[in-house]
Amino acid sequence: MPSGPVKKVACWVVGLTFFSVLSAGRYDWSPAVRDFAVRGYAPHLFFTALFFPALYYVLADLGVGRRWRRVGCAFLGAVYSFPNHWLGMDRYYLFRQGPTCWDWQALGLSRPAPDWFWGALHRLPAIPFEASFFLLLLVTGFLALWRWQKIHPSAAHLPWTRALPFVVFAAILLQTWLHLSLRSPYTYIPHYEQPAQNHYWYHDYLFKGAKGAVNRDYPFFRAAELLFLGDPRLHAILPGRLFPMFLSSPWSAYINPYYVWLTFNVMVWGLACLAIYYLALNEFGPRCALFSTLFMASAQGAIVYVAQPEIHIFAIAGIAILLALQQRLFEAKNFRPAGALLFGTSCALYMLSYESQPWLIGLALIAWLRGFNMRWTLLSLALAIFLNECFAILINHLAQLVLVPAAVGDNPWDNIFSLLRGFHPKTICAVSLQALEGFCIVMTHAFNVCLAPALCGLLLARSATKHWLALLSIGVPALLTYTFFDIGASVYIRYPRLVYQAYPLVYILCGLCLARLSEYPFSLRWPRIGTWLAILAVCLYFGWVNADVFNHPAIYYYWFYRWGGYA
Repeated sequence: MPSGPVKKVACWVVGLTFFSVLSAGRYDWSPAVRDFAVRGYAPHLFFTALFFPALYYVLADLGVGRRWRRVGCAFLGAVYSFPNHWLGMDRYYLFRQGPTCWDWQALGLSRPAPDWFWGALHRLPAIPFEASFFLLLLVTGFLALWRWQKIHPSAAHLPWTRALPFVVFAAILLQTWLHLSLRSPYTYIPHYEQPAQNHYWYHDYLFKGAKGAVNRDYPFFRAAELLFLGDPRLHAILPGRLFPMFLSSPWSAYINPYYVWLTFNVMVWGLACLAIYYLALNEFGPRCALFSTLFMASAQGAIVYVAQPEIHIFAIAGIAILLALQQRLFEAKNFRPAGALLFGTSCALYMLSYESQPWLIGLALIAWLRGFNMRWTLLSLALAIFLNECFAILINHLAQLVLVPAAVGDNPWDNIFSLLRGFHPKTICAVSLQALEGFCIVMTHAFNVCLAPALCGLLLARSATKHWLALLSIGVPALLTYTFFDIGASVYIRYPRLVYQAYPLVYILCGLCLARLSEYPFSLRWPRIGTWLAILAVCLYFGWVNADVFNHPAIYYYWFYRWGGYA
C-alpha cells in the first residue's frame, strides 16, 4: 500500500483512539451503573467510526478546503467526545433538572384546540423565544450561504443561481414557522382520526405552559438520546433509527430538543434541496434544476415532520442525498475505489436512520442502468449491509434495552410465504394487480397536485435524457415497499407515506414540465409568458401545501391516510 493511504489510516486510528478515550469521560463507570455506560458508549463509538471519516471525505468531494475540514471535524469531535461526567457537567443535563415533556392529560392542562391562522397570531409565541430563534437561524443561514458563494463563485454561474439558495432557505424557515406546535401536521392529524366531540389528541408538550406540542411517539426517540447520554434507566428504542439520535444527543443534553431538532431538520431539508438541484441539473439542465428545487423546498413530507423532534426528515432527505452522492462518486470521470467505500459507509448510516432496505435494490438498478462500475457498486452495498448487521449484533448484546420493531402488530412475511406455498398463478396475478392499483391510489394521496405536471414531465423525459429508465428506477423502491406490505396484508398500506420515497422522481419530472413550459414561445409580443406561468404554478403549489394552517387540515390528513377521517 502506498505511503499516502497508510499515513491517512494511521492518522484516523490515532484520532479515533483519542476520541474514544475522551468519550469514555461522558459516562459514569461505577459498578452500579457500568452496564448503562457500556450501553451508551458502544453505539457512540460505532457511529463515530463511520460518521467522522464519511463527513470529512464528503466535504472534501464538495471542494471544502483541508483547513476548514480539519477545523470543522475537530470542533465536532470536541462536542461529541466532551467528557461531561469527568468534568461534572452531566449534572446539568436537562433530563436531570426535571421533566422534559408534559402530557396535557396527566397534568390536567386545559383541553387543546386547533391553532389556525389568523387567530394564531394572537396566541404567539408557539414556543419560547420564537422570534429570536428564527431570526438567529435566518441570519446564520444567510451568512453561511453568502460565505459559500464568496469562496465558490462558480456555484452562481447564472443570475438566478445566486438568489436561489437564499430564497429556498427563507421558504424552508417560513414553512417551519407556519407549522410549529399544534399547527404541525404530525401533531394535529391524530385529532381528526375521531369525531370532534371526542376531543381526541395524541401529543405531548416540550415546554411548560402548553408550548411546543409534538406527536406522542416522541418518547421512543427521546429514549434513544438518553441511551447515548448514559441515562441509567431501562429504555425502549427503535434499533434501526439510532443514527440521527446520536447526532442530536450532545446538543439536546443541554438545549431543549425542540430547538435542536428544528435546527437539524431545517439543515437536512436544505441539503435535500441541494441534492435535488444537483440531480436535476445533471439530467435536464438549469431550468429544470430551478423548478425541481422549488418543489423540494415545499415538499409535503418535509412539512409534515419538520417541527417534530424525530428522525423522519432524515429518512426523507437521505434518499435524495444518497442519489446525488451515488451519481457524483460513481460518475466515470470522478470514480475512485475510495469513493465506493465512502458511498457504502453513507448507505450504512442511512440504513441506521430508517428502515430502507428496498433502496439497496434501487441503487443497484440505477447503477446498472447508468453504466456505473457494478463491481464496486455491489461491494459498496455489501459493505453497507455488513455494517448494518454488525450494528444489529452490537445492539442486541447490550443490557437494559427493549428493542421495539418498526412494524408493530403484523408480519407481512408470514402472509407472503403462505401465498407462495399455495402457488396459484391466477391468485398471484390478482394480488399483484391489486397491489399495483393500491400503489396508484396512494401515489395520488402522497403527491396529489404534483402528479399532473409529473406525468407531463414523464412524457417529455423520454426524448430529453439517455437515462430514462434509470430515472424511472428511482420509483422502484417505493413500488417494492408498497407491494411488500400490500401482498403481505399489512395495516401499513393505509399510509401513503410508504411511497413518498419516490419524491426525487416526482419533483424532477415536475421541474422538467415547468422548465419546458417556461421555454415555450406562446407569443412573440410576450416571450416570457411561459416563464411567468411556470412561476405562477410554483406559487400556487406553495400556497396549497401551506393552506392547512388556515383551517384546512384535510390537505395533510389525506396525505397521511389512505381512507377518510373527520378532517
